[in-house]
Amino acid sequence: MNVTRGLNLLTILIVASVVGSVAFAWPSSSSDLFRVYDLEFEGEFASYHVEDLNNDGLKDLMLLLQLRENERIEERKLSIYLQDKEGFAEPPNQTFTLAEDIILFDIGDVAGDLKKEFVYFSREGIFHYTLSDTAFILNAHKLFETESLFMLSDRTSLVTWDFVADLNDDEVDEVFVPKITQCDIHFRNPKSNDWLINEIPLRAEPNVRGFYDEDYSVGNRADALYSTPHLLTEDFNDDGKIDLMGVYEDSLVVFCQDEEGFFSQRCHHSIELHFGKIWRGQKIQRTRWGDKSERFFLRRIGDLNDDGVVDALSVRISTRESVMNPKNELHLYLGKRDTTDSVEEMFFADQPDQIVKPGGTLLVLDILDLNDDRKHDLVMPTVNVGLTNIIRMLLTKSVEIQAETYLMKEDRYPDEPDSKTKMVIKFSFRGGTTSPVYEIEDFNGDGYLDVLSSQEEKRLVLFWGKEDDLFESNVGSKFNILLPQNGELVSAMNMNRDEKCDIVIVYDEDNPKYPKLQNKVRILLAN
Repeated sequence: MNVTRGLNLLTILIVASVVGSVAFAWPSSSSDLFRVYDLEFEGEFASYHVEDLNNDGLKDLMLLLQLRENERIEERKLSIYLQDKEGFAEPPNQTFTLAEDIILFDIGDVAGDLKKEFVYFSREGIFHYTLSDTAFILNAHKLFETESLFMLSDRTSLVTWDFVADLNDDEVDEVFVPKITQCDIHFRNPKSNDWLINEIPLRAEPNVRGFYDEDYSVGNRADALYSTPHLLTEDFNDDGKIDLMGVYEDSLVVFCQDEEGFFSQRCHHSIELHFGKIWRGQKIQRTRWGDKSERFFLRRIGDLNDDGVVDALSVRISTRESVMNPKNELHLYLGKRDTTDSVEEMFFADQPDQIVKPGGTLLVLDILDLNDDRKHDLVMPTVNVGLTNIIRMLLTKSVEIQAETYLMKEDRYPDEPDSKTKMVIKFSFRGGTTSPVYEIEDFNGDGYLDVLSSQEEKRLVLFWGKEDDLFESNVGSKFNILLPQNGELVSAMNMNRDEKCDIVIVYDEDNPKYPKLQNKVRILLAN
């Protein structure tokens, strides 16, 4: 689930979460909620990747680690933990050192053997490792030669990127290779395993800077940063085929899929965008004193009302009215088709079709389908800040949050929320990045989305979803477990075939009280 979140002024950092009486419990004992697996590692945690490597329906864990010497990264390692019907076990099934020429990697079927390969960019092209029963065979096979944006490895990072994917919905993985003035999509013929190149004029997004001050700079320097646009795959022209879209700050460009499964070598549509900066995807947006008094962010491009036309949703954040209490507005722009010409074009109006005003300062924005009607709904926890409330928060170390839910009906959201759920949040200040756990998924497999949050740094709490009021107002279940101060390090995802969402916790932070947690990943599999 793609989740975007914002936090209020002063970084009043709400650490944890929700306190309430137990109105509904599932299962009967909190210890029955999850099975806990602790996976320890050596080195410095960089990131992790979850993937069903061996196609057994159980998702496995890949830990990306760094080894330092004298503050310098000397080695990058990958540890693989395969899941079986009993869960996860130690030690890892495989740990190996990543070659220096690996720039970024993905997991996908590029060999045509219906198995997963470890695929990576290097300066010479695209390479891959094959997978045996329990480990990758570290004999690099060259897939094809190509230049790309990614020509030099960065030893300070370990990066995964989704460039091996079924882009045209033909059940065969393609390889996406971005360049500066175009991108290449490599299609594999499933019968011959030959690769065909689909060249598309989808350019990189440049950011060029030059700076030099002889009094302060070591030397003259210029930067040229080239990034791919934000990429989307969706049926743009409502013909039943997936199309390729690139989102820039000023435009949306579309390359439609043809009958053969390739994408057009010319841009079918270029739609002007005027929604402000593109949201970068970080979970927490902190409003700081130095920010501009009014800012706009594009938060979603997609068919929000299920009418076959792409829509846009942006957010206005303003401190014009009050520095202490920022105001938020959600601006909905419905995509429109211009049928006056022989070529049907799509556009967005200059003014929003609807403005949704939350009842307080917006903390979190979730855009998802809550009732399976193929329309995108809104869940928005808000808080009324103000000086009086700030003083009350500091004295009581708690704050009342109101989660507002708006269901898309026809082509608009209601003027007032369909439901409101009040939550009392307990928080603390320990310095550093602080935020609550907050995930919306189905954790008990009943088909309704639930809310997962945290109570300080000691336990997880669950608000069960239901059909009428969407979410229970009171805590439904609790699970005692030590949590990181930064709730963004707790992620929910379905890791097996039971239709119940599971949890991955990492402790990538200095914690003098629990120093051993920094070298541990915890996986909570739902019972």
